[in-house]
Amino acid sequence: MKIAVIDDGINEYLLGEPVVQQLIFNEDFTIDAYTIDSPERITHGTICAGIIKHYYPEIYMYSLKILSSTLRGNIQKLYSALEWCVQNDIQVVNISLGSHCSADLLETQRVINKVAGQGLVIVSAASNHNYITYPASFSNVIGVKREVSNTLHEGEFYLNDNIIDGIEFTAFARHHLNGKECSNSNSFAAPMITAKVCELIGKSHLTNLQQIKLMLSKMANNYRDDKHLFICYADPDWISDILVCYVNGKCKLDNLNLCVNIHGEIVVPAESVYDAVDAALLAYNENIETLVVISRDLYPDAYVELQWIASKYNKNVVFIDNYQGKDMNKIVNNQCTNIKLWHSLFKIHNIYTLNSTPLLIEEPMVSIYIPADTDFEVILWLKGQFKNNNYNSYFASNHPIGVLYGIDYVPETNSAQTSSYFSLILNKKSYDIAIYVLYGYDISDKIETDIEIDIEPLNGYFQATFAVNGLCQERIINIKQIDETFIRELYNSIIYLLS
Repeated sequence: MKIAVIDDGINEYLLGEPVVQQLIFNEDFTIDAYTIDSPERITHGTICAGIIKHYYPEIYMYSLKILSSTLRGNIQKLYSALEWCVQNDIQVVNISLGSHCSADLLETQRVINKVAGQGLVIVSAASNHNYITYPASFSNVIGVKREVSNTLHEGEFYLNDNIIDGIEFTAFARHHLNGKECSNSNSFAAPMITAKVCELIGKSHLTNLQQIKLMLSKMANNYRDDKHLFICYADPDWISDILVCYVNGKCKLDNLNLCVNIHGEIVVPAESVYDAVDAALLAYNENIETLVVISRDLYPDAYVELQWIASKYNKNVVFIDNYQGKDMNKIVNNQCTNIKLWHSLFKIHNIYTLNSTPLLIEEPMVSIYIPADTDFEVILWLKGQFKNNNYNSYFASNHPIGVLYGIDYVPETNSAQTSSYFSLILNKKSYDIAIYVLYGYDISDKIETDIEIDIEPLNGYFQATFAVNGLCQERIINIKQIDETFIRELYNSIIYLLS
C-alpha cells in the first residue's frame, strides 16, 4: 500500500522509521529531494504520518512537502503533488490542508475529479474554522472533521447527517502518540480515517471510491442501513466529462460556459432510451465518467434501468428534468453501489430535512424573479458581469440545468427552509454577493433578501422593478428583449442599490 502525506514534511527521526521518498515542491514548481535534519523538529506532517502508522502500519509512506513552516502554501503546489501521486502509483493521499477561497473552487474541482478518475483515493480534513473547504467538501474526496462532543474513543468515528458542507465523517482526533495527546483538530481526525481506508483497500482490494465509502460507513459507530448512503448526492460536483442523452427533444446548452466537457450527445424517444444509451456508453466508454439525461417525460422505470446500464460501465448518472412529483425511493437503484447519482429531488430532500434556524447572512443577497420560459443565458450573462468586475459572487437558481454551469441548484421550497439553507451555505463560504435567480416569477412565498427584482413582460417590453429591504425603488428598466444590454442595466442597478 503506497500512501502519500501532502503536508509540511515528515521527520523520520520522530516517526521512528524511514519514509520511502521525501520531496519538496518549490515555488518555481520544480521538485527536489528533502530531508528534515533536526531530530527534535515536530512537523504537522510528522504527526499525521504517526497517526496513520499507529492505526495501520502496513504501508509504504511518501512525504510530499508543499507547506512552509507556518503551514502556508500555494494551491498550485497541491495540484502538482496530486499529479505526482497519480504518475507514481500512489493509492491513497492524506491531506490536512485546503482552501475556502471560492476563486479556487472550479480549478480545484477539476484537478480533484481528474485524479480521482485515475484511481487516486483522497482523504482530506475540513477547515478548523467551519468554512466549506476544498478539496475536503468535494464528493470525490473522503471529507473528515473532528468530534467535539467527547463521546468517541480512540479509533472511533461516525457518519454525519444531512451533509451540507460535504464532510461525510466525524472522527476522534486526540490520539496518543509516544505518550503525548494530539490536539483536537480536523488535521488529526483525517489521518485516522486514512488508516481505515488503507486497511479496507488492503483487505478487500476495493478500488471504487463509492464502494470504499460504503464499506467505511459500515465501520462507523452510528452505521445505519441507509440505502441512499453515498449513492445520492445533493450536488453533482464530480461531473467533468459527460455523455448527454436528450429524451424526446434536444435543449440548448451553452458549451462556452459549461463547467463540463461534452464528449457525445444523443437524442432518443423515451420508448427506446435503454438500448440507445447502452450503445452510446459502449462507444464513449473511455472518455466519460457521467451520463447526463435531460428529459421532460422519462417514464418511471427508466430511472432504474438507466442506472443498471451506467453501473455496467462504471459511469455516474445525473437526471435533469422539471418533474418533482417522484418518490426518491423509486428513482434510486439501490443495487448500483458503484455509481454516484443526482436528481433534483435529492437537493429538495437535503433542504427539507434541515433542522436549523436561519443565521445572519453578512453578504448582500439579491433575488431575481424572471419569466419561466426565459433563456438560461440570463444567469450566465449576469454571472459574467460580476466576474468581469472582480466580484466573488455566489449564484443559485431553481432551474436544475444550472448544475452543468457550476450554479447551485436551490429548489422552490417554502421561504423559511430556503432561508435556512442559504444562511448555512453562505456563512460557510466567503463571497461578496449572493444572487438567487428563480424562473417563474409568480411565486407567493418569496424569500426575503436585501434586493428583490421582478422581471415581467408588459406591453411588448420586459420591465424590471426593484425593491430594497421591502421598499419599492424608482428604478425601472424597460427593454424590448432580455439580452446583454438588459443584463448590463440590471447589473448596474444592483451595484447602484448596494452602494
